[in-house]
Amino acid sequence: MAKTEKRMKGVSTIERDGKVYYYAFTGKKRVYCGEGKEGKELAEARRSEYIQNKYKARQNKAGMVIEEYEINSFKALHKWD
Repeated sequence: MAKTEKRMKGVSTIERDGKVYYYAFTGKKRVYCGEGKEGKELAEARRSEYIQNKYKARQNKAGMVIEEYEINSFKALHKWD
């Protein structure tokens, strides 16, 4: 991994035999996500999902009402209020 490349907090790497393996920290454990570019993308996605769930839990605990919308097309977005 190049030193100039920006790393996401909570995503770690291990380099063995010239290959880079990526791990994501989710809660109290480190989860293996794969090697190479695909592993990095998966580790960042898994870490982002963990952070998102953490903030949702915090908002629910505070009593805030969270509405989630699933919009799959432009037509559905146009009808959304």
